Amino acid sequence: MTHRISAILPVLWFILNLFPVLFPWCEGSSALLTTELVELQKINTRLLIDYPKSRLVYIENRRPGDPVLRPDQWTLGIFSPLVTAGPVALNGILPRLYNPLSHDPGSDVFSESTAISLDIDLDIGSRSGIILEAVPEHWEWFLLYKEEVGAQVGSLMAIPLGQRTKFEFLGLLSHLSDQLQDGGDESWFVDTPLYPGGLLSHLAGSFAFDLQPVSLYLSATVSAGQRVPPGAVYSLHTTWTAPRTEVFLLIEHCTERFFTPEGRRGDLQWIFATRLVWDSAPIHLFGSYRKEISRLPLFPTPFRESRDQLAAGAEVSRRITSRCHLGIQADGEMELRWSTRGLPEKQLFLGCGGSLSWHLWELAMGMTGQWDSEYGWERDLRLLFALNPSWGAVELEMEVQFRPTPGWHLAADVELKGEGKRLYARLETRQVLPFSYPEQGYDGMKFLDLLAIHLGWEAEVDW
Repeated sequence: MTHRISAILPVLWFILNLFPVLFPWCEGSSALLTTELVELQKINTRLLIDYPKSRLVYIENRRPGDPVLRPDQWTLGIFSPLVTAGPVALNGILPRLYNPLSHDPGSDVFSESTAISLDIDLDIGSRSGIILEAVPEHWEWFLLYKEEVGAQVGSLMAIPLGQRTKFEFLGLLSHLSDQLQDGGDESWFVDTPLYPGGLLSHLAGSFAFDLQPVSLYLSATVSAGQRVPPGAVYSLHTTWTAPRTEVFLLIEHCTERFFTPEGRRGDLQWIFATRLVWDSAPIHLFGSYRKEISRLPLFPTPFRESRDQLAAGAEVSRRITSRCHLGIQADGEMELRWSTRGLPEKQLFLGCGGSLSWHLWELAMGMTGQWDSEYGWERDLRLLFALNPSWGAVELEMEVQFRPTPGWHLAADVELKGEGKRLYARLETRQVLPFSYPEQGYDGMKFLDLLAIHLGWEAEVDW
């Protein structure tokens, strides 16, 4: 590890302790310094300062030998009631705009407000931006930037109508290159063309209505470009809530010509999904069904894919004494993929397990099995031991995978914590032993040896 990496830690620690002296008027503020050493190769550092109405963050990801001023290794972000700048995260309708038909019923993207927030993750994200609040919490202008895509500008408006109804409107304008640099991960597949280049605009609107026990969410997004006809994505999400039961329903449709703001086309055209949750202590039950239909190819062919996924599970949790707790769970999932070109592919997932906790100790054991119509059965055994005293936590995990792909995975986590300070470490090793699929031509292969060490610490100062 180079001296330039290690030198920044005492500097940030000195700044952290100096803030109460330099800014005594910021009473009620706090600062948090976090540092992680990942696989003995990379140091992630974050200094997060929270003021009563604003936030400042500095994040750095550095490897030994990297130049000090390399721009992709560090970032600075600020949040205030009027301006937000730096690394950003997308919420609400925005994640579905960039990745349509990829969420499940009950997901937060259907209930949370659409917003662009400051991203404080230890790993520097690929997207940064500037957000100007024209009318705080109701109207904002923003500029987003991603290296592979370029700059994108837009505006977001939220119009609440009482406490139960809300409208949201979004406009986004992008200018994409002809081939998006090297064409991206999908350029090799002739049926997944990239956007041909030029201006690309998006208009999105959503309507949320909450009238207990039913809540309704509707949204529509339209894309249009210089060289392609318009496309659209439509979504319907509804929730019914009772004292012990929740039912979710999701229907989404993506037309053939819809392009995301990054110039991609999704693989799916329709999604029908539902989820049922029943919770009556000590029993918890759930079930879900999801059907996916792929879009029609651009060239004439009868080939089309579909996937049906059915899942169910149960969990029983019982407190035996004031210090002893017993839990048992079982779940299963069946997946069927079919197409007009060939026979369906079937997969079956089964799992069961139990846990016993007493005072500060916890012991858990689980068994999972996976059956594939092509490869047959695979089975895993998982053991977990955990200790949670007042001074931290210790967790040991072992997983053994049986044939036809035998292997093992070991992990140990240790956490020490005190007043305003925390130290944590993780040691992980994994190996897949030689396995054989003679009918597929794989014989005696060995791969995926892993030894990973993860160290981290954080300190917090309040003033």
